[in-house]
Amino acid sequence: MSGAWIWIEDLRDALRHDEELPHYQILSNSLRDLILQGNLAPGTKLPPTRNLADDLQCSRNTVIGAFQLLIEAGFIESRVGSGTYVSKVLPTSVLEMRRDQAPKHSQRKRFLSDRGERLSRFTPPFKGPRKPAFIPGLADGSLFPFDVWARLVMSTQQELGGALLESTSPSGYWPLREAIADHLHKTQGIRRLPQQIIMTGLSVQAVDLIARMLADPGDSIWVEDPGPRHLREPLLAADMVMVPVPVDDEGLMVEHGIGLAPDARLAVVNPSNHFPLGVNLSLSRKLKLLGWAAETGAWIIEDGIPEVRGSGHQPDDSLLRLDTRSRGGYDRVLRIGSFSRTCLPDIKMGYVVVPEDLVDSFERARAGADYSISTLIQPAFSRFLDQGHFAAHLRRVRTHLAERHTAMVEGLGQHLDDLLEPVPSQPGSEICCYLTNGVAAKVSDGEIEKACASAGITVTAVSKHYLEARRKQGLVLGYTAVPAEKITTYLKELEQVIRKLIATRA
Repeated sequence: MSGAWIWIEDLRDALRHDEELPHYQILSNSLRDLILQGNLAPGTKLPPTRNLADDLQCSRNTVIGAFQLLIEAGFIESRVGSGTYVSKVLPTSVLEMRRDQAPKHSQRKRFLSDRGERLSRFTPPFKGPRKPAFIPGLADGSLFPFDVWARLVMSTQQELGGALLESTSPSGYWPLREAIADHLHKTQGIRRLPQQIIMTGLSVQAVDLIARMLADPGDSIWVEDPGPRHLREPLLAADMVMVPVPVDDEGLMVEHGIGLAPDARLAVVNPSNHFPLGVNLSLSRKLKLLGWAAETGAWIIEDGIPEVRGSGHQPDDSLLRLDTRSRGGYDRVLRIGSFSRTCLPDIKMGYVVVPEDLVDSFERARAGADYSISTLIQPAFSRFLDQGHFAAHLRRVRTHLAERHTAMVEGLGQHLDDLLEPVPSQPGSEICCYLTNGVAAKVSDGEIEKACASAGITVTAVSKHYLEARRKQGLVLGYTAVPAEKITTYLKELEQVIRKLIATRA
C-alpha cells in the first residue's frame, strides 16, 4: 500500500509533530480536514486499517479508533465485505462546516478590509525574470560602476565598522544628508539645509510618511489623472479621498482641481516629465498651484525631476525652488526623490525634503517608521556622491539614454507607424504612445499588455493610470534597461504581437 495514497506523508507528519492529543484523535482530525477541504471526495475508498497503520508507522488500534470517530460523526461509512469510504451523502452539519471553513483555505481575500481589497488591486507581485523591454524606470545594471561601488562599500565597512550603528540617525546618515543637499543645490539650484533631508527607502515610503503627518483619514487630495499608480497606494492606505485632476499638454489642470476640491489637504504633482504622458507643468500653472496652496494652507508633494532626464532642463522646473521663502514662497512644497532608477533597484535610497519648521516632527515620526535603509549603504553612497562618482555615472547614463531615445523614436516610426502614435518627449526613461484609431477600434491597450506579457515583453497600458478622466488607449514603453542595438529587435517583437492580436479580430 505504501506510496499508493498521496495523503500518507501529511498524515504521518501530523502524528509526528502533534503531541498534545491521543494519536487516534490526531488521525481522525486530519482525515476530517481532508474531507472538509474537498481533498477526499465523497465515495473515496480509504486504505484498509492494517495497511494504513503500516504506512503511518502506528498501531492498528490508532487507525481503528480514528475510523470509529469519523463513522460516528458521519464523515465515513463502513461497507461489509467492501471496505471503508468517505460518505457519499454527508450530514447537514458536515456540509455547514465545509461552507464555514472553505473560505479560510481558498478565499482568503474575503478576509481583507475594504481598504485592503483596494490596495491588492494595485502593484502586482513580481513574477520572476523578464526581458528588459519595455519596463519603465528599470535601471541598466551594465552601466553601473560596480568596481567603484564595491571599493566604497568595502572601505566604508573597514573604516567605520561598528561606529555605523552609533552614528546613523533614523532620519539618515548625516554626511549623506549633507551630500544630497549639496547635490540638489549644484544640479537644480535648490538651497535646503541637510536636516531638511529625511531619508526613506523608496519614494512611496516618503509619500506614506507625508500622508501620515499632514493629513487625516477622509481628507481630500489631488492626484493627477492619469498619473503614477504606485504613489496612490500609500494614500489609499491612509484612507484619503483621492480627487482625480485631469492632465493636458501643460500638465495638471490646476483650475479644474480648484473647482473639484478647493479645500484639498494635499496635491501630488509630477511637474517635469510627467508619468505616463511625458508632459511638463507650465510655469503659469506652477505659480497658480503654489498660490492655491499658500491661500488654502494645502501642501504640495512634488515628485522630483528624474535624474536621468536630459541635461537641458532648467532649475526653475522645480516647484521646491520656486517656493523658497527668500523668493516670496511659502514653504508649502515637500519634494520626494530617489536614486534607485539611476543606479540600481537594490540601492533603495529615497528621501523627502521637508519645510524647516516641520523637521523636528518628521524626524520623530521617522524614528517610529520602518523605512529600512542599510546603515552600510548610506555612508558608501555618501562617498559615491561626494567623490563625483554619481555625477560621472549620471553623465554616462544620459549619453546612453539619448541614444536609446533616438533608437526608440526611429524604430517606432519604421515598424509601428500605423499602430502607435508617440507623444513628443525628451530623452528620459520611457515614451508614451497612443494607439492609432484603427488599432483602438479593434483591441484595447489592456489586451495588448496581456498579449505582450505572454510573449515575454512588458508594456504598460496607459488606460490603467486613469481614475475618472476619459481613458486614452496607449502604451508606455520604458527603455532605460534596453541597449540601443536591441531596441529594433524588441520593437519588431512588439509589432508582431499587436498585428497578430488585431488579426484575431478581423
